[in-house]
Amino acid sequence: MTLLGISSEKACHNWKSHPEKFEWTQDLLERASCILRIYKSLQILFPDRMLANRWLFTPNDNPLFNGRIPLEWLLAGQAENLMAVSNFLEAEWHGR
Repeated sequence: MTLLGISSEKACHNWKSHPEKFEWTQDLLERASCILRIYKSLQILFPDRMLANRWLFTPNDNPLFNGRIPLEWLLAGQAENLMAVSNFLEAEWHGR
């Protein structure tokens, strides 16, 4: 919910119960796009699923994260964080 910017349990429940009635805002679409790009990039960078998952929970010394765990940084709730991580990971796998 936090990653998608959905602030209430009720909104999340309504989305799950009646997805056809859910209003897709521009912010929600952008967040969902970033989440999918992050997922794709991690799968490319770390074909082993466990390594891809571990990356999210491992402190990272890249200046973007400043020693923090990437998932913690993502869960700060800012759409800009999702975009930054998405761009960072895509740059990593394009630079290979």
